[in-house]
Amino acid sequence: MSKLGALVLAGVVAFALPAAAKTYFNVNWQPRVLLGVGQKAVVHGIRNETCGRAAPSFAAIKASLPKPKFGVFSDGGAGWRYSGRCNGFVPARGIAYTAKKTGVETFFLEGDQIEVTVRP
Repeated sequence: MSKLGALVLAGVVAFALPAAAKTYFNVNWQPRVLLGVGQKAVVHGIRNETCGRAAPSFAAIKASLPKPKFGVFSDGGAGWRYSGRCNGFVPARGIAYTAKKTGVETFFLEGDQIEVTVRP
């Protein structure tokens, strides 16, 4: 790709994202996560039921989260994620997983499978 093509592409991407996307981070789905005990990672982002609306609060979604065996979920902060259903980037609430004890577990968030391996 030429330098001009790269600049045009960068401009299109920057223009296409909502302005606030520059102040928040991406909360992407992580299908496989490797953590040590005590480490934390954002493993997914939960969006509002209505495309483009503000991300739900962690308190609003906490009860709907699965109960992990080897860690705990917490608020991963507000961010953005790509949604195929919404056909673009939307606000999302990051879901963080903190590893508490060693083991391997699999769970689903937003219909996506996530495998977490916790090592000593």
